Amino acid sequence: MWWGDINQRISADFAAVIHADLMKHIKGAGVYVRDAFVGADPNYRIPLRVMTETSWSNLFAHNMFIRPSA
Repeated sequence: MWWGDINQRISADFAAVIHADLMKHIKGAGVYVRDAFVGADPNYRIPLRVMTETSWSNLFAHNMFIRPSA
């Protein structure tokens, strides 16, 4: 993470507050969920969960990231 003038660290307590607010918002809304990966090499691949409120933005994630094999 680039900790410069724009990106600033936050405390664990503040992160927990933000997470709780996000979970409350998600419970009241229809959400599209997509599990995917970043990184083509299986040795370095990172799992990713994308949660969006619109179908078109989830379709973007479908095209942008690596889809799990069945």
